[in-house]
Amino acid sequence: MTLITGTNALPVAPGIRVIHTTTASAMHEAVLDQLPADIFVGAAAVADWRMNHVANQKIKKHGTITKLTLELVPTADILHAVATHKHRPALVVGFAAETENLGEHAQAKRTAKQCDWIVANDVSQGTFGHEENEVMLVTEEGVQAWPRMLKAQVAEMLVERIATHFARPQAKKKHVS
Repeated sequence: MTLITGTNALPVAPGIRVIHTTTASAMHEAVLDQLPADIFVGAAAVADWRMNHVANQKIKKHGTITKLTLELVPTADILHAVATHKHRPALVVGFAAETENLGEHAQAKRTAKQCDWIVANDVSQGTFGHEENEVMLVTEEGVQAWPRMLKAQVAEMLVERIATHFARPQAKKKHVS
């Protein structure tokens, strides 16, 4: 199992290979380098936007400059790239952090990204920095709301759902999409 992550000091379980990245493009490249794989779980978006131009030194404030405009461009879409890759994993799971119309936006994201499952949560309701979360799992079969629980329990439930999926005979023969 491989964990591709940004720079952090989080503990990692024994036996997990860790690849640290510092930019969204580096993470995109690292993820694609790991294909083929059986399962891909994109647990969080790296960032939706990046700076179009990064200065190689401090941008000094001058008397003639009264306003500085930063131009942002979209980052590479890692989830979509994995879901449409020629070595696509048998199961591609993404996450959707939304602030409104959770079910509708999550279903649209699953379709647009061409992934199999989306784990969606409403981040306007105290998700970041808290131990609990309430999510819904969006699949081709429909939407399943999970009760509010510890984030570790959400992860355990997701792992159980993945294991159940692969225990079914048809999962081994074709993609879930």
